[in-house]
Amino acid sequence: MAVAIYAASLPINTKFGKNDLAILQFRSNNKIYTVASIASKLMVGDEVFASGFYLQEDEEKHRFSFSTGKVSLLLPKALDGGYQIGYSNDIQKGMSGGPLLNYRGEVVGVNGMQANPLWDAPSVFVDGSEADKGLHEQINRLSWAVPIEKLINFK
Repeated sequence: MAVAIYAASLPINTKFGKNDLAILQFRSNNKIYTVASIASKLMVGDEVFASGFYLQEDEEKHRFSFSTGKVSLLLPKALDGGYQIGYSNDIQKGMSGGPLLNYRGEVVGVNGMQANPLWDAPSVFVDGSEADKGLHEQINRLSWAVPIEKLINFK
């Protein structure tokens, strides 16, 4: 698959608080891109699809990845960075910013953290509290996305 590279810019006045989100705009001279549909209702057990491009270090090429899994945990309050959707999909380093899709192909979240981090940092919520040991172990076993509502509720 050929990958097109475009220059991007940050739109003015788009801030997402402490959420790990950003918007980039680009223009293509040769192709029209369809804007993705948005959905917000998720339940534990729902099938989800994670996609994005990761850098394969030994080849210095970007590879497309598309993985299937299920929503495993929906946190009532967000972790630092706005992460609230825990899912079983395998995401690779570099796939941050890629969409998390439901079975209808609608965007429900933005990929951000992969499962099983190399170091065991505490699971800290946006209010500064830390997850208890059992919840922390669950958090570390899952990949994490910021819910799409965090993006559409900010201006």
